[in-house]
Amino acid sequence: MARTEKTVIKATRTNTPPASAKITATTVDATLVTAGLSITDFFNVEEPRIHIYNSAVGAKTITLVASTEATAIKGGIGNFTLSIPATETHVLDQVESARFMQAAGALYVNFQTGFEGTIVAVGTSKGIV
Repeated sequence: MARTEKTVIKATRTNTPPASAKITATTVDATLVTAGLSITDFFNVEEPRIHIYNSAVGAKTITLVASTEATAIKGGIGNFTLSIPATETHVLDQVESARFMQAAGALYVNFQTGFEGTIVAVGTSKGIV
């Protein structure tokens, strides 16, 4: 089964934010747990970060998948697994491209069986200060 693809929600510079500018998290359901997630443009934005909320009864893990791309010089270090306690949110804001960048700037995230909650990736468009 192919990974579920999502993109980073990008902040833009405007005087007035559009009415549609809201952050909507992706619900982590059984399909997403089985297939895994590909955040397709994660490393193509400035200051990318992931907000992950675990609504399951107990602690569950997520895994950032190490890259096998030739440009991922630290990919050999391996995956990174993080345990998220029940009803807590974690923010990952220093995900290293040299270790985790997949083809075309994607980040792969896997979820432990039974994970429930939400995930959202946010960042700013390149060139916005």
